[in-house]
Amino acid sequence: MYTFVNATCTGTSTGSQWKLVDISNSLVFDIFTKYSAVFLELNNNFLPNNVYVDLFSLRTLYSSFGGTLNELLVSIGNATLPAVPELPSTSIKYAKYSDAIRAGYKVTPTVAGIEVPANYPRSEMKDVLVSRPGYDTDVSLLHSHCLVSVNGYFHLTDVYRNQLMVYNGDITRRISQDNHVGILSFLDIGAVSKEPIDPLTVMPGTPGNPLRTGTYFRSKIDLTNKSVMLVLAGNLIFPGTDVFYQVSADTLAINFESINILEKYFEAYKRIDLSSLGLERDPRNVEMINVDNFYSDNTIRKFLALSQTFLVVVDTPKLITNKISLKKSNIPGIFTAYQNPVYPLFVGNGRMVEYWKTYEDGFYSVTAVDTYKRNYVYPYVPARMLNNITDQKLPFKPFDYSGGFMLEIGAYT
Repeated sequence: MYTFVNATCTGTSTGSQWKLVDISNSLVFDIFTKYSAVFLELNNNFLPNNVYVDLFSLRTLYSSFGGTLNELLVSIGNATLPAVPELPSTSIKYAKYSDAIRAGYKVTPTVAGIEVPANYPRSEMKDVLVSRPGYDTDVSLLHSHCLVSVNGYFHLTDVYRNQLMVYNGDITRRISQDNHVGILSFLDIGAVSKEPIDPLTVMPGTPGNPLRTGTYFRSKIDLTNKSVMLVLAGNLIFPGTDVFYQVSADTLAINFESINILEKYFEAYKRIDLSSLGLERDPRNVEMINVDNFYSDNTIRKFLALSQTFLVVVDTPKLITNKISLKKSNIPGIFTAYQNPVYPLFVGNGRMVEYWKTYEDGFYSVTAVDTYKRNYVYPYVPARMLNNITDQKLPFKPFDYSGGFMLEIGAYT
């Protein structure tokens, strides 16, 4: 007869990590509900060594069993269970962030697909090339294993003559009037594929419903044993219940009402080119937008067609995340870290910012350009009254000094 020794389990929530749990007296039904994967270490007197069993491979047989795991093992008796050679690895590798300029990269304006002559007008250069002169670097890895941000917003990339092409990167630099380029490297985890969303596959989650309540789209990439994220208007969106999630082998869904797309728009429209959204404007107040027009199916489709909107597929079965809070100072844009900051920095309501660090007397000073949290007026107005809104801030407290956190993005190896 099999007896319980240990169980290595991972939860159902995004970012859950493997941990040892004594589930011997838990109801089998509850185990299949609470965890997304369970590997058992079992002992059997008739076997020379302990065996490892993937409990979820037996789900169809035992999910309706009414007793505990110990009672299930008793009922199985000496029947042969399918064994796996080893338990899942608990060794984790992480994505790492670096500032491109401080890492020795050079960023120059260009136009994708052509050799730009010396007298080419700067105003016509939409893109940027990232190279690393003086170093023997395979720059193609920046495309195949990294996400690249310009002034806090991720952009599509490609490779051009051992240089990295960042599409619309120079437009973003001119709009933002800043020149920060960040590199989020998944080299230790796996290859990264970036796929623009095919507008022909965009459809409502429920026929007849507006796209704002649930938008489905399909991917041409094989998502088997892969992890997915979404870059939406330059913002990194992680999978989450009723936010962004996979609904079938090739179909994913996003709920625009769950991600506060209005705030993301107001934070972004002075930093990246959002003119293609074609929002209706009042000539007397060009910063005012109509809420119905903003949330219309037509505008949602244009959000998904932005060059800063694309699916990110990482070649690893499961990504895990963990937040590391930084100590906020009384000086805007300055944080204190008590361990070497090597992960991406997020501020406000989830906006990533490029940063640089300085080691000072046993800790690190972490500096970013714009870490303000903007306190807009519109969230304080009842939703039924939101007809036309602007990015007006609360007059008594327009800004907060935002807290910040490093985000560990890891995977088991």
